[in-house]
Amino acid sequence: MGLGGMAARLELRRLGTIVVNRVTPAPAANGSLGNAELPNPLRRANLMAMPISVPTYTVDDLDRFPNDGNRYELLDGVLLVTPSPGMPHQVATQRLAALLTNLLQPWPEILVTSPGVIILRPKTQLEPDILVFRSPKGSHRWEAVVDHFLAIETLSPSTGVYDREFKRPAYLELGVHEVWRVDGDDRAILVSRPGEAPDRPYRHQLQWSPRGLGQTFVIDIEPLFRGLE
Repeated sequence: MGLGGMAARLELRRLGTIVVNRVTPAPAANGSLGNAELPNPLRRANLMAMPISVPTYTVDDLDRFPNDGNRYELLDGVLLVTPSPGMPHQVATQRLAALLTNLLQPWPEILVTSPGVIILRPKTQLEPDILVFRSPKGSHRWEAVVDHFLAIETLSPSTGVYDREFKRPAYLELGVHEVWRVDGDDRAILVSRPGEAPDRPYRHQLQWSPRGLGQTFVIDIEPLFRGLE
């Protein structure tokens, strides 16, 4: 679909559509409308959906948004605003980030941040809850990162639909090797990889083999949610 198609779907989902009735009455034989029968205004053939026009933004515009605790992201210019996460979200996220950091200690060039940033200028900037990536040589700028091993989103009621329908496919489109969605309600991690069916659930253990490291890690899932019942 590409980022542009995802952004268009995102815009329609957020704003809905305006339905325009394009019915034109047919004139009677004498040139007037008279008692002419009008077409049914609800027939599908006579309806046209018109997307509402909304402003689009660039990555540079995000620097001018308020520091109010919300997360501001862009998908091909379409703005996505999500509120600050709750306590269970933060606990599960930080536990998983700490676990990944510990596992990757033998590879100092592989970094784990929470949150992370993935930038494709001029109009895309996404912030996964956890990002695992190879540190770029000679630069400390997010846009210099080209090797993204893993993007993780911890699901919240306010973000679940966007994470599934828009951010997950966008991450894969941007070249992220693997996407996880941490589902606290189902006590599972949903895994998506390029070329495979999305959101494969793991509830007990997950084996992760980062590309190019020659190592497989076994991640116990249940401890991530301990005490969050």
